[in-house]
Amino acid sequence: MSKPLITVSPETEVAEAISLMTRKGVRRLAVKKDDAIIGVLSQMTLVGDIVVRAPVMPEIELEKEVSCPYCGAVCPNTEELSKHIDLTHIGRGILSGIT
Repeated sequence: MSKPLITVSPETEVAEAISLMTRKGVRRLAVKKDDAIIGVLSQMTLVGDIVVRAPVMPEIELEKEVSCPYCGAVCPNTEELSKHIDLTHIGRGILSGIT
């Protein structure tokens, strides 16, 4: 336990207790009622072993180059492909048959 003893009341909200632990850099809080310690609230009790049980997340692949389905132009990503289609094909009327 830290000195001075950091305490909470039995009515303290869980979120408030976690926030207090984080701010004070402690893993346990004494639960105090009427000048008596009636229990100890631990970080493990509140959040468990979240880090230990956290799922392994696969790495996300970055978008690879994509080709325009109309002219074959290569764009670095789908956002640029969308711009290319709007400016080159739709903007010039190629897709609607107007040349």
